[in-house]
Amino acid sequence: KANLRPYQETGLHWLWFLYCHQLSGLLCDDMGLGKTHQAMALLAAIKNKKRAEGVKGRPHFLVVCPTSVIYHWQEKLKEYLPGMKIWTFYGANRTLEGFREDYDILLTSYGIWRNESDQLRNISFEAAIFDELQIAKNQTSRIYNALLKVNARMRLGMTGTPIENRLRELKTLFDIVLPTYMPSEGDYREHFIKPIEKDGDKDRQRLLARLIHPFVLRRKKNDVLLDLPEKTEEISHCDLKIGRASCRERVSSPV
Repeated sequence: KANLRPYQETGLHWLWFLYCHQLSGLLCDDMGLGKTHQAMALLAAIKNKKRAEGVKGRPHFLVVCPTSVIYHWQEKLKEYLPGMKIWTFYGANRTLEGFREDYDILLTSYGIWRNESDQLRNISFEAAIFDELQIAKNQTSRIYNALLKVNARMRLGMTGTPIENRLRELKTLFDIVLPTYMPSEGDYREHFIKPIEKDGDKDRQRLLARLIHPFVLRRKKNDVLLDLPEKTEEISHCDLKIGRASCRERVSSPV
């Protein structure tokens, strides 16, 4: 239930291409360009395809996100995908009873997935969405190792910052969404990390860019300015009220 902007439609076609060829990828658009809408559009497209093919049973989808935005995701899914039933697996009394039979989307946080991965890995998902995937950029973290256990036909990582500090982080994200695609730890270090980070080797930068290009879609705001709406500025005034007596007390009080 949304009208996608032209660049978002392009993103959806790219995601659909990956899904149809049983591939996965990273959607790395700038913050504010609608990665969530593109991901939800993909889920709607997959369900429509299954319905048109007469597939019995529900295709299950997974959304894993930071705790701070779990209720935001819940609201957006209900608003834009009203035909799907969302099971929020979160909180002290969380349970999976009834999910497989009656629900389409399992929504949970990275912390819950980390703690419950042994139970959740037994569920087969048609597509898994990892919001703000840079949370798992450390390859030694428990979250990273837990996400490797996700059982999904397609994995979509979403982040506006695929590389925050070190080039090694890019390999970590790829290992989650496309396991075994990237070179081994030693080869990646020798062929890319050392030449690029230490020597600024442009040829190796271009080689790495070619390697990841089919599976990464990144648009910056400057790239899609013509598709964005006009900027709306709203000025709000608020009064700062401080009691005069309290001010005098602070001024006259000894330090």
